[in-house]
Amino acid sequence: MADRLVPVTVHANTAVPADETFATAVDVDLTLIFKGLGPLPAVIGTLDQTGPWDRVGASRKPQLSDGSEAFEQITAYRPPGYFEYEVSGFTNRFSLLIAGARGDWKFTPTPDGGTAIAWTYAFRPLRFRAIAIRLLIAPVWRRYMQRALDATVSEVHRRHPRR
Repeated sequence: MADRLVPVTVHANTAVPADETFATAVDVDLTLIFKGLGPLPAVIGTLDQTGPWDRVGASRKPQLSDGSEAFEQITAYRPPGYFEYEVSGFTNRFSLLIAGARGDWKFTPTPDGGTAIAWTYAFRPLRFRAIAIRLLIAPVWRRYMQRALDATVSEVHRRHPRR
């Protein structure tokens, strides 16, 4: 099934060391960064979180502004460089196109003491839906992700101002 994934990747840099960037990004309030874009809903809350978002197996249900939700669970957690999560159980229109998704965040120290972030979100399309995701969803999703990543970087800088 990996060959059927439709990945979307965005990048950003912070002026903050990787350990602090990682800690903030993994803990960021989803309602601060996912504001919605066109047909893509905002995150308005989170239900059923099993505790801190800091270990394999932790799970939660983001609540979306269109009345839908999804289920997220951490599948890899290696501070300060990497975490990965699976998304399933979409209750909106995505359920007609995708079986789920895998997200991963990579944090790489930069020579100036900051951090390079790469975030990949790979859709698992339902059979015969990959083209629709690639052509219709991925371009808007990339902008949605970049806005969320830029908001995450702003939150990192807000929490860790440099002198």
